[in-house]
Amino acid sequence: MRAAGGRRCARARVRAGGGRPRPRGAHRADTGGRLRPGAVGGAGAAQLHEAIALLLEAASRERPVVVVIEDLHWIDGASLAAVQFSMRALTAGRLLFVLTYRGEDIGPRHPARPFLIEAERHRAAERWDLGPLTRGEVRRQMHQLIGEAPAATDVDAVFERSDGIPFFVEELVAIDACRRDSAIPETLRELLLARYERLSGDARCSASSMMSASRRR
Repeated sequence: MRAAGGRRCARARVRAGGGRPRPRGAHRADTGGRLRPGAVGGAGAAQLHEAIALLLEAASRERPVVVVIEDLHWIDGASLAAVQFSMRALTAGRLLFVLTYRGEDIGPRHPARPFLIEAERHRAAERWDLGPLTRGEVRRQMHQLIGEAPAATDVDAVFERSDGIPFFVEELVAIDACRRDSAIPETLRELLLARYERLSGDARCSASSMMSASRRR
């Protein structure tokens, strides 16, 4: 697993596998005071964690399984506990965890920080630092997004405005802000609002409902 500094995104890979999850008592004995089954949500949460681990174990018997968790810096405590349990309980087999996060958003008090420190000590863990995209990589991403080779001037504009951040590249292409003389939002909030304004009325209603539900959680 590798963390990143500055604006770079970090991607973590942890190989785990198909061993059967240990009993709760044995698993709790080596938690070192950190998150453990049942620490978030009580006995019901512990049963859920074990069910998830058993599901992953069963799936990995049939074929290799990759579990991808994007934006770990936004994870909630309950989800983090479930991930931590699965990674500890499944220690051999055809299972790979891929975790991504922004290093600058994992501060000293972030709940995921102890988890990441522990994961990095795992002998099967690898950490990759991912820097901003180069101009050539931005061009290739734009090519994939629009289905044809982008004009060199458009590539220059998007590369300059996105700072090589893949998400910004995607959003700039989506709102057709590739030309240097086109109006361009200055912040991520404005980028998202610009995409929102292009949605249909029904899509806007659905997006608003999901945002309202998220605030009430």
